[in-house]
Amino acid sequence: MLLEIQKSHRRLADIGWTLWWSGYPVDEGVVRAKLAKLVDVWTTAFELFANTELSEAALTSLKDARLSSKALRWTRQRLGRDDFAPWVRSLIDGLQNGGDGADEADLQRLGSVLGVEEPTSTQSVAETLTAISKVLHPSALREVSQSPLADLAAVRDKAKQFLFIIATFGEISLKTQGRWKPRIGAFSVFLREVAVTPEGQALIVLAWRAMENAGLAEGAPEVLALSDNAERSQREWAAINEIRAMLPPDEAYLVRPKRLGKAQNDPAEHERLRADLLQIRQRWGAEIDAILEAHQLRTVPSLVSAPADPSLAAGRRGAPDSGASPADAAGATPRGPR
Repeated sequence: MLLEIQKSHRRLADIGWTLWWSGYPVDEGVVRAKLAKLVDVWTTAFELFANTELSEAALTSLKDARLSSKALRWTRQRLGRDDFAPWVRSLIDGLQNGGDGADEADLQRLGSVLGVEEPTSTQSVAETLTAISKVLHPSALREVSQSPLADLAAVRDKAKQFLFIIATFGEISLKTQGRWKPRIGAFSVFLREVAVTPEGQALIVLAWRAMENAGLAEGAPEVLALSDNAERSQREWAAINEIRAMLPPDEAYLVRPKRLGKAQNDPAEHERLRADLLQIRQRWGAEIDAILEAHQLRTVPSLVSAPADPSLAAGRRGAPDSGASPADAAGATPRGPR
């Protein structure tokens, strides 16, 4: 484990933090130092962007800047270069000041990416910004950074479980649905980019703890309960990929990811896919069974569930913006032909 960590980290502080993030016991001072440094950097960033003159110069360059973040590149592509910097400014203002006094146009601009596009729903964007601004304020992060180490370790474990769930369903959604519909695909990429560094991991731990302190984490147990579902979906998707790789090109094309996504919302396509799966099962039953057994699965994943009933979408427990359970949104419900 230590040798693996040293391949990507050289500084002792980062090595120590990564060991703690992985669940190993380390000296408490290592954890405290990383959290304290993160809070200091975060405070400096807040102060920088509070200076309008300095921040505007930095934001203007975003129009044509080379962005290392894939999620930000996707956002700029979706909004257009001219609207990207104003969108970032609106987001920063919202994170700093909340959404109560935000301009209606700013809220609509934010909603176009965050998932609330209807003008009548901008109040939801405003409320979300207000809640997030309280959680991510430097004073809130500094306060929770002093939490007992055992509490921080518990938060770490919940955050890692959450990241696994979002990453699993997000990756499948990216393959079958695309980046933005549902938005869990782009959201999962953003979280993965944040969580790849020790500093990002420290921010996630503090933000989660701050959410708990502010009473904003009531829905977390419901999401974390999907962990087993995510693990099974991960195995199913791996089996699906192996099955597709095993099939001749003309049959593999029938179960391409984008078609699976289309079948989620198109009843006619859903039935055509079912028929194709039955024929594939009849021709390649033994090979498919061997792949499923290797992944500890007993049924052939159908790759799609029945198309979601829009009237039920609001009441179903699911991934953000999916209108269905995460497994359904990802297209991995194991209900295929036997």
